[in-house]
Amino acid sequence: MSAARDVVVIGGGVVGLCIAGELAGRGAHVTVVDAGAIAGAASSRNGGQLSPGIDGAWAPIARRALELWPALGERLGDIGYLREGGLYLVMSADATTPEEIVAYRRERGFVAETLTPAECARRLPGLAREIKGGVFSPKHGQVDPFLATRALAREAESKGVGLVAHAPVIAIDTTGGRVEGVRTDRERVVADVVVDAAGPWADQVAALAGVRVPVAPRRIEIVASESLAPITRMVWGGNGLYCRQDARGRLHFGAEGPPWDPPARHFMLDVTAPTLQRIGRRMLELVPGLAGVGVTHAWSGIIAPTPDLMPVIDATAGPSGFVIAAAFAGNGFGTAPAVGEIVADLITTGRSTFDVTPLALDRFAGVSAV
Repeated sequence: MSAARDVVVIGGGVVGLCIAGELAGRGAHVTVVDAGAIAGAASSRNGGQLSPGIDGAWAPIARRALELWPALGERLGDIGYLREGGLYLVMSADATTPEEIVAYRRERGFVAETLTPAECARRLPGLAREIKGGVFSPKHGQVDPFLATRALAREAESKGVGLVAHAPVIAIDTTGGRVEGVRTDRERVVADVVVDAAGPWADQVAALAGVRVPVAPRRIEIVASESLAPITRMVWGGNGLYCRQDARGRLHFGAEGPPWDPPARHFMLDVTAPTLQRIGRRMLELVPGLAGVGVTHAWSGIIAPTPDLMPVIDATAGPSGFVIAAAFAGNGFGTAPAVGEIVADLITTGRSTFDVTPLALDRFAGVSAV
């Protein structure tokens, strides 16, 4: 399979942009098509933590992504990239222990160390006393998702990638079991490879190719505080939360949204008072020293988990030339550089150095899309 191919990537988020940029760097002719603004959905609205999931088939991809981010951060310029590590705090009521988490991570090839409650408190002032300790991962970091996603879009354009915004794909054309391109609501784009990187809307896109992807879109909601004196340059999490302090001193902390969310086609990027109250309560349980800190604004984004919380990376489902790279369940941003390499390998050589068999769509045989 020649690298000089015509490829349409459906989805202009961080995963789609990393795939497009990687393919363009290998000589492919790439067009990114998005129903909304390029880099305008979850990729620019997430928590900005680079602490990717490490379960099962995620582990090799996450390790590779953590290797790639330092060079990517330097290449993209002013995107707020910091690599000061991540601290996961284990509450007294949690079923697991810091030692068990460290053992789990090390078994999967990650660098991690156990911290005592006192060591955690020194690294994160104001921390609650009711903790078992923490797990420190030195390769974790943070980035400004808004700046980073737009920088990726500019880099893709500089490589010749065409970016088409506000153009919903209404059809995927096929002939004889092979894709021939896509049709948006205003034009047809010819291609012999179509990549579904549509995130929460991956199932709606896949359905145009006769494929079902069982994703269950969910909202995340994030709160931003007033600017504070520096607390820590680490990212941290625990008690069902994730948090970072940005370059302007603002805390960004969030959690999963309400359990009553409707199907993806009815989603709105609203925040809900009960969820924001839950986020605030959990933060004060975790870091009581933040009591009295003012909140300035809040926003939401949409993530797309599958039933097993693993993504779908598959170049064999559906018609020939149709590739799926979606359903990253909130881990798409952190793993996107590695996913870009993997999908580009699958398209240009037909194979990847990573075993993506566990991420194939057929593992959900008999499971309906949500």
